[in-house]
Amino acid sequence: CLSRGLGDVYKRQNVAFDTLLHESSHAFSYLNRNCVAPDGTNKRQQAQEYFGSEELFADSLVLYFGGDYVFYRETNSLSDAENAYLQEFINLCT
Repeated sequence: CLSRGLGDVYKRQNVAFDTLLHESSHAFSYLNRNCVAPDGTNKRQQAQEYFGSEELFADSLVLYFGGDYVFYRETNSLSDAENAYLQEFINLCT
């Protein structure tokens, strides 16, 4: 069935894109390793604690930047609070 085959190809491409986005999110996190919040805390460490780990932080960035396949999160959507947190992180650290 051609349509099923094309759907499988699309799904694999989507997973590949989201995998690249996930790994790029680790790089983004690392590049911001010295970002300091106004209260003097390390914002990267704070984000890792907020989301639960570096892997969960990276998965959250995948979702924030439009991906939908995550590796470690239990859900593939962000709460309003998580979206706001990531927006604050990006505004402060970039």
